[in-house]
Amino acid sequence: MQLYTEQAARQRIRDLVRCTQAAAGLTGVPPYTGGEHPIANHLGIVIKETSLPLGDEGQYIPGTPPCIVINPAIGDPERRNFTFFHEIAHHLLRTDDSLYSFLHEYAATDDQCFDTVIEQYCNMGAAEFLMPAVTIRELIDQRGFSIRLIEDLEPLCPASKPAIAIQLAHCATHQCFVVVCEWREPPRKPTPQTAFISSTPQRPQLYVLYAARSPSTKYAIGRFVPVPSDHVIALAYETQCMVKDVAPILFRNGNREWKCECEAFYYKGKVYAVFNVSSPIPPGQLGLF
Repeated sequence: MQLYTEQAARQRIRDLVRCTQAAAGLTGVPPYTGGEHPIANHLGIVIKETSLPLGDEGQYIPGTPPCIVINPAIGDPERRNFTFFHEIAHHLLRTDDSLYSFLHEYAATDDQCFDTVIEQYCNMGAAEFLMPAVTIRELIDQRGFSIRLIEDLEPLCPASKPAIAIQLAHCATHQCFVVVCEWREPPRKPTPQTAFISSTPQRPQLYVLYAARSPSTKYAIGRFVPVPSDHVIALAYETQCMVKDVAPILFRNGNREWKCECEAFYYKGKVYAVFNVSSPIPPGQLGLF
């Protein structure tokens, strides 16, 4: 099936996830806890746990058989779980010629590079495994869009709050960005200089762990962007509560000129926040997807 629009491509990755679950005989998916996993077994993927380069949490290695490598140094089970399904989504993308080709062409005409687009769609696939979009849409339609829906949705998916946050962005009918922020030493991407600086530890800080945008939003927020100490998100972390105010969107280039309403919610050690570029649609008026 040839794809022509981004909307069709988003639907395609969701369909691939649902078909994979059904073919594996699963109505949901068990979390990744190490060793074998029914989804990986169904797809013929070998799982390995071994140390990876600095800043690398997981890898998908195509081949015969294909392999997923998980960094055992990831201590957060939610993060490890999301990483595993992110790598599973890499396999689904690489083995679907129509989707892979569309994303290659789409990236060539967009402001983002091909690798960035692939990562966004793999996040989308991981989120669909852990929290189906249909569940998110039903709740948004009933209660309206808010980052606090994470608290309501968690009992339905207790090990994947980052997945819930990402799905909230993907299911939003208004323009918005959703971020998941945490306080720790941020991962350092491998560079030629890594060998000279790896012995000097970075200071822990509040930074963007995951980011997603709604379908109607053009630009993207990168991972590992630091959160300024005077930002609404930092205030939510410090006070461990819900904070709402106008604040700059956290773009990687440091541009703080684009401001909008930011709703930041501290929940179980992380801050979940939404930048509402446009106003959310009221309950009961959910748009078409």
